[in-house]
Amino acid sequence: MKGIYDHVDDEQLKKYATLAVRAGVNVQKNQLVIIHSDIKDATFARLIQTEAYDAEASHVVINWSDEQATKLFF
Repeated sequence: MKGIYDHVDDEQLKKYATLAVRAGVNVQKNQLVIIHSDIKDATFARLIQTEAYDAEASHVVINWSDEQATKLFF
C-alpha cells in the first residue's frame, strides 16, 4: 500500500501547509502553535512549522508520536 507522500509532490505539500496555517487555523502574529504529529509525517509537520513562522507565530512546538509509543501509553 502506498503512502500519501507517494501521491503528492513537494510543491503540493507546501500548498497544503499554507492552506492549513493561513485558512484552516488562521495563525496570528505572536501566537503559540502546537502541532501533534506522527513521526511518519515529519516532512509535512515541518512544512506547517515553517509556514506558521512565516505567519509570525511566536513559537511552534511539534509534539511527536508514533504507533509504538501510543500502544505503550495505553
